[in-house]
Amino acid sequence: MGQATLEKIAINAVMAGCLPQFQPVMEQVIKAISQEKFNLAGVNATTHPVSICTIINGSLADELGMNSATGCLGPGNMANASIGRAIRLCLINIAGALPGIGDHATHGSPAKYSYCFAENEKQSPWDPLHVERGYKEDDNTVTVLAAEAPHNVNDHRSQGAEDLLDTICHTAATAGCNNSHVPGELLVIMSPEHAATIDQEGWSKKDVQNYIHKNSRLPVVLGDRGGRKLDEKWISQGEVYITRSPRDVTLVVAGGPGRHTMISHGFGSGSESVTMTLNPERRDKG
Repeated sequence: MGQATLEKIAINAVMAGCLPQFQPVMEQVIKAISQEKFNLAGVNATTHPVSICTIINGSLADELGMNSATGCLGPGNMANASIGRAIRLCLINIAGALPGIGDHATHGSPAKYSYCFAENEKQSPWDPLHVERGYKEDDNTVTVLAAEAPHNVNDHRSQGAEDLLDTICHTAATAGCNNSHVPGELLVIMSPEHAATIDQEGWSKKDVQNYIHKNSRLPVVLGDRGGRKLDEKWISQGEVYITRSPRDVTLVVAGGPGRHTMISHGFGSGSESVTMTLNPERRDKG
């Protein structure tokens, strides 16, 4: 419950290796995760290995030198790595999320070190995340989600949209996944090649989100092992959905060549993602 002053944010950013021009991004990220619907206290304190995933949209990503293509979730890019690391240092040094004290994640996660990237808007066949959420194409935004470390979906064979999406759904809807007993947001980071495969059949972004929502489900007997009693409204014909609606499927295109998609389960209904503008003169839509 520390106070995130501009000075304290800047100190942690410097320790993480951030350049001065990253400071506005850091300030907006802190504002975003401080919103009540994000439930930072719950995200910090849970035994679940949930972290804060930060996605940047708009031309600012290129101006800051962020990586949206090959290796965007890995090492080698100062902006991605240092912004993500600075966020975690703020959580530790200001919000008190020390392992075993304010952070009770059983194992923790590599995503708790740094989890920040930009969307590959140039290679996406669909509207980018910020446009989907009501911002203008030339806006710059930051989106924060409570999400697990990404899990790879490997599909080099599927040549059609349904076959490929079935692979993604089967990977996402597994016994023991956090969303199996508490449906919520699901982050889908799709490679440009996978996106092109789906787009060539004329599928819109909403089509993809609808399909993933309707087909990402598993038997109640498996979903119920998560620990929390299942709400009957998420059960249909003996199966439980891992998302509450197509809106829960946060779909972005990122990465380079290769037929892969990454999925990250969220924090169930315990946290809602937040998108905020990086253009101070424009009003945030939340």
